[in-house]
Amino acid sequence: MTGYGGLVDNLQEERDRLTAKVTENERLLAEAYAALAGERADKAQLQTQITELTLENARLREQITQLGGTPP
Repeated sequence: MTGYGGLVDNLQEERDRLTAKVTENERLLAEAYAALAGERADKAQLQTQITELTLENARLREQITQLGGTPP
């Protein structure tokens, strides 16, 4: 095809190609955001566990001291 009709077809093909790329990029972005959210949740859970264990160790050391011992 040549002329105006060919130009219109070429433009439509280019729009379709670009639209498909945008759609794929949006899918990849959604996956990346989901992975990031999961990592943040895992990180928050680990931080909670660290806090709980640190507090428990402080209490245990205090009990050891109260019983006349020397905490590690």
